[in-house]
Amino acid sequence: MHCSGFLQFKMQSAINDVLLSVKSNNKRSKVPVSIYDEDIDFIRTVVNLLKPYADLTNSLQADSVTSSLVILGLINAVRGN
Repeated sequence: MHCSGFLQFKMQSAINDVLLSVKSNNKRSKVPVSIYDEDIDFIRTVVNLLKPYADLTNSLQADSVTSSLVILGLINAVRGN
């Protein structure tokens, strides 16, 4: 997941707006007031780790027989292909 500085800024601003809204509606909430660049880096890492599994899940969803893809897909996901 690679995004430009402007896109990252917009995403971070939107998340911070939601967090602030939640926090202002519930003062005792443990929701942070904002996220920081380190949080965005962590989110990016998690997305990169989970993306192969999301891609595999999407490719295996169908109204037809996909069992022939399951074993090959799992092997490739584990190998990192």
